Amino acid sequence: MEEYQPPRGRVLGLLALAAALGVLVFSLLLWFQLRTVRPLDPADYPETLPDFTFSANCTQVGNHLELTGRMGVRGEWYTSFDGRIVLYLAKTDTYWMVPTAMDEQAAFDSELVEKTWGESYGGFEARLPLSALDADSSQYELCVAWRSNGHNALVHTGQMLEVE
Repeated sequence: MEEYQPPRGRVLGLLALAAALGVLVFSLLLWFQLRTVRPLDPADYPETLPDFTFSANCTQVGNHLELTGRMGVRGEWYTSFDGRIVLYLAKTDTYWMVPTAMDEQAAFDSELVEKTWGESYGGFEARLPLSALDADSSQYELCVAWRSNGHNALVHTGQMLEVE
């Protein structure tokens, strides 16, 4: 029977380096996936929402556009919140989903949203690089891919992307 020999320091160092590189690669892939503007298939969102309310402001910060605002179905409390900003280019009939995050601190607009919403829900922030736009920004309509409270709708807001 052979005696146990502990692994050499070099082997442990290489294993630690491989693990660190694996974590780094995974983190970069996740970051890229969460920050990339991706095409959207409108067939994935068959429902319509007549009571949907939406308000957004767009500003240019360096080489990015930042959108902030509020969205939701009038009078509904949220049991879940999954709203994504979508840019629609009618010229090519294409939809682009923009990385969107819920923003609980967005300013509350009492004229847009009734107080039944609650003041800390429905806010969003979205950011996209100018290089992701195939046409002038004013040609894109702001839409919302809405999968909250059991809804599954692609909402055309009628609001064009206007940079302030």
